[in-house]
Amino acid sequence: MFETNAGIPYVKRRLKAKKNVFTLPGFVPHPDIYSIEGKNTVSFIQGGFGAPAAVCTFEIAVALGCKCLFVFGLCGGIGKDLEVGDIVIPTEIIREEGASHHYATAEINAFPDKALLDELKDYLCQTGENSVMYGKTVSTDAVFRQTKAKELFWRKNGIIGVDMETSALITVAGFHKIPAIGMLIVSDKHNLENEVPWKWGGNGFAKNQRKAIDLFVEFARNTTRLLM
Repeated sequence: MFETNAGIPYVKRRLKAKKNVFTLPGFVPHPDIYSIEGKNTVSFIQGGFGAPAAVCTFEIAVALGCKCLFVFGLCGGIGKDLEVGDIVIPTEIIREEGASHHYATAEINAFPDKALLDELKDYLCQTGENSVMYGKTVSTDAVFRQTKAKELFWRKNGIIGVDMETSALITVAGFHKIPAIGMLIVSDKHNLENEVPWKWGGNGFAKNQRKAIDLFVEFARNTTRLLM
């Protein structure tokens, strides 16, 4: 599931993903479905932006037989050592969005499937990709409450990235007992030490995003987790 506008156009063009005969039914979004063959058949959909729309899309995918969830999205860089274009693999996600609280109690954070996470770590190590950081992230609905003080609090508590959907999607996957994992790419760096103006993207971001999509798709096509 893509939580970035760049995903579907790229897999259509680069990977020749084929459009399925029907669009995904749903309450809010109705995205087209694309697929490619491999050891595992992988289907691609555009997730809704924000946790409620993303969960709506995923719930329909579950009803249609989704066996494993791979979330690719963007995040703001909270960690000091992150740069725009770096890859973030969430190992724990704080749930500050609202949708997931209908699926799990508030004190439980979201965690990716351990077997998928271990396999992804090995895979990325084998590829030699070195712009990867693993760690705790947070998902929030309230972007205008994402203040400097809040982000400093997040950083103090070990959070390295912020997005809007991942915690909800991982939580809902757990509710349905579906293995799930996320990969985020840093779209903007949050400078919390001084008054440097906020800037989204930058030189090389689009190229890095395409490279990250290639890595994640290849992993999904070949993971052994679906054989367990």
